[in-house]
Amino acid sequence: MVETTALSQPESEARARAIDSYTERYRAPFSLRCGALLIDYIVVI
Repeated sequence: MVETTALSQPESEARARAIDSYTERYRAPFSLRCGALLIDYIVVI
């Protein structure tokens, strides 16, 4: 038996804001993204 509970509106909004701030804070620099693209290209070829 699995119990589920719905998050109250303030809790879900706070969690959404926390996720948004996490993604903004740890964004990869442009050079790292270019390096990853190059590696992906080499693997595909």
